[in-house]
Amino acid sequence: MAIVAGTVLSPVALAMMLVLGLVAFAIGRGLPPAERRVVLTILLVAVALRVAAVAMLFMASDANHVSSFPFDGDGRYVKLRALWIRNVWLGVPIDSSYFDQAFADYGWSSYIYVLAYLQYLLGPAPYAIHLFSISCSVAVVGMLHRLARRAYGPVPAVMALLLMLFLPTLFMWSVSAMKEAWYLLLMTTALIGLERALRGSGAVVRGVAGAAAVAATLALDGTRAGATLILALAVTLAFAGTFVTRRRYVFAASVVMVPLVGILVLRLPPVQSRVLARLRTSAELHIGHVNTEGYSYRLLDQRFYSGDSFESMTWGEAQRFVVRSAASFVFVPLPWQSLSRSQLLFLPQQLIWYGLVLFAAVGLVRACQADLFATWLCLGMTGAGAVVIALNEGNIGTLVRHRDSVVPFVICLSAMGMYSALSWAGVFAPARGSPPRASELDFGLSRAPLPIAHAIASSVVVGFGRRLPLLSAAGALLTRFLRPSLPAAPAPDEAHFEEQWNELTTGAIADGRLGSVLRKRAVAASTTWGDSVLAAQLEILRTVDTWRWLRGLGTALLAGALLTLVTGRAGGHAWPSLFAWGVMVVAALVLIVGARPLETAFRDQVLATPELV
Repeated sequence: MAIVAGTVLSPVALAMMLVLGLVAFAIGRGLPPAERRVVLTILLVAVALRVAAVAMLFMASDANHVSSFPFDGDGRYVKLRALWIRNVWLGVPIDSSYFDQAFADYGWSSYIYVLAYLQYLLGPAPYAIHLFSISCSVAVVGMLHRLARRAYGPVPAVMALLLMLFLPTLFMWSVSAMKEAWYLLLMTTALIGLERALRGSGAVVRGVAGAAAVAATLALDGTRAGATLILALAVTLAFAGTFVTRRRYVFAASVVMVPLVGILVLRLPPVQSRVLARLRTSAELHIGHVNTEGYSYRLLDQRFYSGDSFESMTWGEAQRFVVRSAASFVFVPLPWQSLSRSQLLFLPQQLIWYGLVLFAAVGLVRACQADLFATWLCLGMTGAGAVVIALNEGNIGTLVRHRDSVVPFVICLSAMGMYSALSWAGVFAPARGSPPRASELDFGLSRAPLPIAHAIASSVVVGFGRRLPLLSAAGALLTRFLRPSLPAAPAPDEAHFEEQWNELTTGAIADGRLGSVLRKRAVAASTTWGDSVLAAQLEILRTVDTWRWLRGLGTALLAGALLTLVTGRAGGHAWPSLFAWGVMVVAALVLIVGARPLETAFRDQVLATPELV
């Protein structure tokens, strides 16, 4: 009945729920049972919270006016423009002012065409298109989770999954109608597609991944200004960083030569004039953001805010502008800048952001040891986004929204840092075949040669550490986390995941009073649920053969499609909806007729594939 009602009331909502189901299946495919349960439970809770937020928006909104969330910024305007463009395509007359606004250059993005075409095919859905953003964001989280799992192991990947799904601002952008989720999906698809095209297993996987990367790159250009530049810079940094850090002598030479060459090049008058011209343009954009509505921050010398021309900016002033911009990307808004209620509500996440940056720095070299290229992809995306975003911003809200486009990549590195720190602290038992811990008496200094600068720093710290215990601990941390020349640490064993996850989630409260109370409550709730009629009915449904589920799904889709055809509006403006109706009818007939063959193929080809693709 739910499928029938969804088909009749909102084909877009039904389509997006099916997409979310496919994304969840793709994320859980190939995972061990214990890990799959954890991952799918987290996904179910995250998606349920997002759908509940959209449902609350729908129920609280005026039926005669299109509205969006208070934090959605231009989301309402984006939805209206998409509806106006859809009406133009269908030949529905609209006011000339609406036509001008629909195709205006201000705030334009090809994302508006995506929303318009989605509603052109499936019917108007000013609230169900929020589910499209949810689908995009969950797909992004799933791709990065799989990347983190291949690179760093199951537990860091689950940590990253939790952070990406439940960080407050990432949650907000995932349910908004703005282009953030779509933009992040294209950027992530381009990066992960490149990684799979280079390192995927099989020609088919590499070909599909390469095609997806190319398509996402082409779509980026119209989605957000400067997006292609960010992607090109990120990929360049990834390849250059991988090449430089792969060999110790190349890394040591680069640490010395790159800053020196950069300083010498910037002293050349032609280069300096071009860089200065670009920085003057960025300063002008920065002032424009400062003068917009909302809370702003300042990066230039005061005379430019007083009206002095940007053409008079000197090289020293430009250097100060760059340094302040880099610091603002990490630290703005500072805790003492919180003046309004909204800023105070944001303060806890800002502190979380500081922690993420710290853990990313802590786990950086451990991440390089595990998977150099994947780590540099995350680093490249973070660095490229920071360069382009920091120099052009001046509004705190806009900075936070744009910075969140690189936060998921920082989270992947932070998860590795958290896992390394917890392992060093003894929270996790080492997996079979893992390298010795850094808490050995010699701090691991005898296990591998170190780069020159690192060896000097470690020797100084360890030498003084014999007298000062605090510096001795610092030496242990230094050699634990800052050793780029050690071989890659193997990922935790698959069978080790459930034990480690239980240690992480229950070990802290297992021996305390809180743990005892929670266990008693859990046992009581489990007993009550087991004795309920609903649990008995669900258990009966769970034992039904898969092919019967498929046939029932096909029957429900067919009933919903036929009911939509009977109750839907007729006329020339409704003909695109026939596309959705035809797709649902074909899918329903395939499920009804081919239920048994589909089940056989699913068991033989999908469930029999143990490796992680």
